Amino acid sequence: MDGIFALSAEKTRWLGVRQSRVAENIANVNTPGYKSRDVVPFREVLNGAATALQTTDKNHFRSAPLSTLQTRGTVNEGGQVISGNSVDLDGELLKLSENMRSHAMATGVTRVFHRMYLVSIRSA
Repeated sequence: MDGIFALSAEKTRWLGVRQSRVAENIANVNTPGYKSRDVVPFREVLNGAATALQTTDKNHFRSAPLSTLQTRGTVNEGGQVISGNSVDLDGELLKLSENMRSHAMATGVTRVFHRMYLVSIRSA
């Protein structure tokens, strides 16, 4: 169960970073020469991460937990050029709605597993 909660927490943290990047892009929609930025997709963040393994002996290898993940920015060169920058306002608004849906899903999954966890404790 801890793995699910850790994954959900990491996804929520990533969504917060992405929300900040999208808001920054929208705020600079009229800034001449500004380059639109986005974070690396969450799937790539997880592929590059070593998830924490459960150990039963002190001699077992340990890996880095999910909380040590770093997200890095990428420059989006696409989009319609307005004021000499690469911010695509429609694309940024789509990212906002995608972010909201993903956040609702992550919190919903966490809520369901939390309820299952509480039921399993009560019935034990």
